[in-house]
Amino acid sequence: PTFEMTVNVETMGTISDVIAKAMTDAECEDMMDITKLTVTGNVNNDDLRYIRDNMGGTLDALDLGNVKIEDDNRMEYDALSGCTFETIILPNSVEYMDNWFILSNCDNLKTIHIPSSVKIIGPAFMYDCNSLETVTGGEGIIDMDIWNGAYFDNCPNLQSPVILNTF
Repeated sequence: PTFEMTVNVETMGTISDVIAKAMTDAECEDMMDITKLTVTGNVNNDDLRYIRDNMGGTLDALDLGNVKIEDDNRMEYDALSGCTFETIILPNSVEYMDNWFILSNCDNLKTIHIPSSVKIIGPAFMYDCNSLETVTGGEGIIDMDIWNGAYFDNCPNLQSPVILNTF
């Protein structure tokens, strides 16, 4: 069987503990059975890497829309890079995506919405996403590392114009 799962990560717990308990409660025997994961509460960048590394096999959708990133609302270097998800809903609270390769090499990712809370994006943050077709949002971005560009480089299926209204 496959599952869509919602977990609430409290400040005192770890994402692995919360997911393990939710799996037990849902009688889900294998992380590979989870196709959509919705996360709420407080998470850190290690939590994001844990999800990426341990649930990537069959997880089609990752919804982080209602999480708070504990690390000063900043997604760090490679937090979700190399993920296999088709859909990611980024946190509505994230302000800084200013490190390298945050969403790079996500071969199955088809669409992404950059929340209006995002102020800064860093170099190559969505590099080499072969299936990426649509990017929306970005209206809150006030700074990009233009010297190290490559924001959407090697995304051959990107059909929508990427409009960042800040320059």
